[in-house]
Amino acid sequence: MHQIVTQNPGGRARRELERPAFRDVVALPVRELRDDFAWFELPDSSQFEIFGPTEPDHDHFVTGPVPSFHVDDVYATVEELRQSGVETFGPWGQADAGWAHFRAVDGNIYGLSAGSEYRR
Repeated sequence: MHQIVTQNPGGRARRELERPAFRDVVALPVRELRDDFAWFELPDSSQFEIFGPTEPDHDHFVTGPVPSFHVDDVYATVEELRQSGVETFGPWGQADAGWAHFRAVDGNIYGLSAGSEYRR
């Protein structure tokens, strides 16, 4: 698992609590920080992202934390999932440097990522 993303349903007050906790208490280096988004990088190059409720591109993150799996070709993997009847979101980016999400048989949303920034 190389990336974990979470949608924050708690609103602005909760986001203001989470960001300093991950930045200052857990001491995760901040890659990007916006009003409704925070992106942190772990020492082994794994990534942790927080999406707020008004962040427009992740409305399908409705099941909690979203673990993401690294693949070589995100487009081919999404096509394989679609042919198996799996609901997918995306892909975005390029085949070898992109990401997508899918709803697994357990009902949860998971991610796929490809690219050197996700490799350890």
